[in-house]
Amino acid sequence: MRIIILFLFLNIFPAQLFAQVSIDENEMKHNYLKRVVVFPLMISSGQASLAEDAWWAIRSELTKHQRFVVASKNFMMSKDVFQRRGELDLPDTLILGKLLDAQALVVTILNDQVLKMFVYDSVYGGRLWSGELILNVSIPVKDQLVSEGKKLVGDFIASIPYQGFVDKLNDQNTVSIDDSEPYFYGYFPVVKFIEVGERVKVLKIRRDNFNQLFGSLNSSVIIAEGNIVNKNGNHLKIKLDKVVDVEQIVQGELLSISKEQKRIRDLFELEKNKALEDAVYDPKIKNVYNKKDEVTPLVSALSFLGTLAIFLLIAF
Repeated sequence: MRIIILFLFLNIFPAQLFAQVSIDENEMKHNYLKRVVVFPLMISSGQASLAEDAWWAIRSELTKHQRFVVASKNFMMSKDVFQRRGELDLPDTLILGKLLDAQALVVTILNDQVLKMFVYDSVYGGRLWSGELILNVSIPVKDQLVSEGKKLVGDFIASIPYQGFVDKLNDQNTVSIDDSEPYFYGYFPVVKFIEVGERVKVLKIRRDNFNQLFGSLNSSVIIAEGNIVNKNGNHLKIKLDKVVDVEQIVQGELLSISKEQKRIRDLFELEKNKALEDAVYDPKIKNVYNKKDEVTPLVSALSFLGTLAIFLLIAF
């Protein structure tokens, strides 16, 4: 019923609706992907039980290691949207994303022997990723649907160009000073294979069109970089040594570790050794330290702010 009402509203007030969701392409910044909705598989009505098993398997694969928060079946039923869907157009993507408070929508379609999966950007519209697998004609569909659905999920995960995000601890500044050196913290859902000393890049990803964002050419720019100096659970302490502007390192900024990205791609990617565009350094990026014994104004400014904060706490 909610979808019907939204559909009628869209047709009655299209201009007003899109005036409120109009997007400045310069501001189409991609944020860390967390909230996902998976729709039931589009499959022939006589194979409903197969679709149900595959839906649970796809959902389970996405929730591993708490990578994503995936909407439950009960939640989707309460919103009257737990139904199979084909490819989505821009209005449907935006409306469903708003209704379900989701960042991405996953649609899976079985057409003859071809299993296709589409992941849509429900914040701005457009597609995040898509992939397909051809099922083995000599093996029953029921014996392939779950395993092949999981493979497509893995290929999607392998296409994501980041693995963590900047995370403030307590009420401290995002970038703090420790022994005259600037550092920040990052959160990674999987840290088992990450080692102290590895390089971490802070990325900004922006859309410049509505084409597929992951697994193809995208606008990934490195705005800061540093080394891991400590691991504490899923949090990594990162010493900052290159940055464009410290004010750009805020809660939620995207983090990438080359070795971890390669591990994920080697584990999940269906097309091995596929060439992807590397992130490029922002031309304004600079070293935090100009000389060994001379800190840049960045560190001096952060030290001043820290001293000022302590003075204000004492004063009041």
